Amino acid sequence: MLPLPEWCATLRRLTANNDTMAQPTAAMVPRWKADEPLIWDPLRSRLVLTAANNALQESEGNSPAPVATRAKLAALTAKRAARVAELDEALANKPSLAGMLWSWHGYGDPASLAAQLLDSGHPDHSHSMTVGALLLSPSPLTFWQELTQ
Repeated sequence: MLPLPEWCATLRRLTANNDTMAQPTAAMVPRWKADEPLIWDPLRSRLVLTAANNALQESEGNSPAPVATRAKLAALTAKRAARVAELDEALANKPSLAGMLWSWHGYGDPASLAAQLLDSGHPDHSHSMTVGALLLSPSPLTFWQELTQ
C-alpha cells in the first residue's frame, strides 16, 4: 500500500522502464518547494506552522497593552475592595437572633422519662418556629449537658 504521490511516481517509473524511448513526464505538483528542505510529511508541518501563526495573529489583537492590563487590574482591585467592605458592613449589621433554648435531661426507662418530661416546665406551643431534638444514649451525654446549661 503506497500513498498516492508514491504510487504515481512508481507508475511513471514503470512506464519509463517499459517504454525506453519515451521521456517520462515530470510531476504536475511537486512535493516540495525549491527553498524548503525535503521532509517526509510536508502537509502536517505546514498545517502546524499555519495554526501557530494564526494563533499568534489572533492573540496579538486580543492581548492588551501593559498599561491597559494595569488599569483593568486596578479596577478589579477597587471593585473587590468595595465588595469586601459591603460584606463586612452586612456582617456587622446582621439582625440579632432572639430565641429561647430549653433543655431537659432525664434518666431511666421510657415510662419514667415520659412522666419526668410531663412534670418538667417545658415551653408552650405559641412559637411558630420551634425545633426539637431528642438525643438518646446508654451513657450520659456530658458534652451536651455542658453545652445546654
